[in-house]
Amino acid sequence: MAVSTVKLSRRLLTTSCLLFAMAAPAIADTPAITPTVPGIVTPPTTPAAPNPDTPGVDAGSQAGQGALVSIMQAARPDYDAKGIHLGAFILNPIADLTENFSSNVYATTYNDKSDFYTLFSPLVTIQSGWNRDSVGATVGGDITRYVRYNSEDVDNFSASVNGRLDILDGMYANGSGGYQIEHEPRGSPNSVNGISPTEYHLASATLGYVKDNSVIGLNLGFSVNNYTYFNVPTTSGIPIIETDRDRTEYDINAKVSYELAPQYKAFIRASGNERAYDHKFDAGGYQRSSTGYEFDAGAALAIASKVDGEIYIGYLSQIFDDPRLSNAGGLGFGANLLWNVDGLTSVKASVARTVEETIVTQASSFVQTSVSVGIEHELLRNLLLSAAFNYANQDYQNFGRVDNVYGVNLMGKYLLNRYLATSLNIGYTKKTSNAIGISQLAEYEQALVAFKIHLQF
Repeated sequence: MAVSTVKLSRRLLTTSCLLFAMAAPAIADTPAITPTVPGIVTPPTTPAAPNPDTPGVDAGSQAGQGALVSIMQAARPDYDAKGIHLGAFILNPIADLTENFSSNVYATTYNDKSDFYTLFSPLVTIQSGWNRDSVGATVGGDITRYVRYNSEDVDNFSASVNGRLDILDGMYANGSGGYQIEHEPRGSPNSVNGISPTEYHLASATLGYVKDNSVIGLNLGFSVNNYTYFNVPTTSGIPIIETDRDRTEYDINAKVSYELAPQYKAFIRASGNERAYDHKFDAGGYQRSSTGYEFDAGAALAIASKVDGEIYIGYLSQIFDDPRLSNAGGLGFGANLLWNVDGLTSVKASVARTVEETIVTQASSFVQTSVSVGIEHELLRNLLLSAAFNYANQDYQNFGRVDNVYGVNLMGKYLLNRYLATSLNIGYTKKTSNAIGISQLAEYEQALVAFKIHLQF
């Protein structure tokens, strides 16, 4: 993987100074009535690559990040894996074997190709069991093999480390690092018409600081993601150039909150980013590097074991180096909610608006507005059901193209014992676009059926 040597621009450094200047007053605030426990850590899983092409965002990945969890996430002592204790650490090996059917393997408008494929996903996590501080690591992979269309066979890999340093009750620093080998799905708006899916590598790192032990809270974060893409072969022998997408993305954010009441908080949040491409010009002659920022104000609530979520509104902007590419920006907003209706049912929802990268010629980016709504129900202690609806509107800047992606997913999960579980997943995706006729822009429909066997220790 090519290592990016691009330095943070003067604009990003200026934004960084502004963010920390805004956050500084929160350091000397008054003690809260009820201090919180430092750093509630969720069990590590295979790190997922940022994927703006997926319609909506799983509400479960945003709501319920504190002590509140949904029905699917809730602890079940009779069925949860105990792990393998290695001194002060706990090792959790997991293996998933999934048999899948896709009605439209290549996500094309016409001449759909259906196929069965097998997905094997091993995963090993190790996490410390200390009372304070935490370190852990995760290694996993996804091995996909098709019955007929072997060009779609891919091997993905991921590895990550994480750590948390508890400073005081409700005050801690955390960090993580990871490396992934991934392939873009055929349904991605950035997918190209090559023989095989586009391979890319992602190296990432994060640093954070959280102070949540007083009326005024503070959350600081920094992340860096380095993307390396590989050219895609074609039947003509002339490869599709993808290396001009290589880039490093820097993000910094600061959030200051004020506790209005024990269950309600108001907050302001500011973030800045730089998206620095390794090549000054892409294959089409455009400069795609850019700098962006976002300012939000909102409210968060956490009501006992019932409700956890937040809602915010603000302004976002992405400014591109190339004057021929339109800057993206406007109203920014988002929300996420987890509502445990009772001990058997959870409702999850999320809304988000973001600016995403694209390789579509003449388009600077696309502004994505995504919505996700889901419900989970415990029919029996070991029989769980869920249904979800996802929608994404992708508005391409300076190009006139608008895509709409709809998704529906139904799932049933049966827990046999603490070592073995099975699940059946049925999904449907439909993409519409006002730019039809070009493979890269095509509409498509796709049905997916997956039966999984889950093994854990």
